[in-house]
Amino acid sequence: MNDTRSVIILHVATLGGFKLLTSLLVLYYFPSWHAVVVIAAVSIPWIAAGIWYGGIYSRVRLRLHRVRRRRAYLLYQEWNID
Repeated sequence: MNDTRSVIILHVATLGGFKLLTSLLVLYYFPSWHAVVVIAAVSIPWIAAGIWYGGIYSRVRLRLHRVRRRRAYLLYQEWNID
């Protein structure tokens, strides 16, 4: 499962890097407000996906962190009786 996840993350990072590089090149060679508007319109789905994924992913990771911390505390309490 970690292999699949790392492949997906690498794929999305590659696409994002290519999109960023392409956007910078377009703005460099065509410096106008029309280019900025087009790039902003095309970037909205990427920004929305980043916010959505970041929100869900951070909530899940925070929940897992709390559960693991609680489990470690309970295991400590179970084996260290005073």
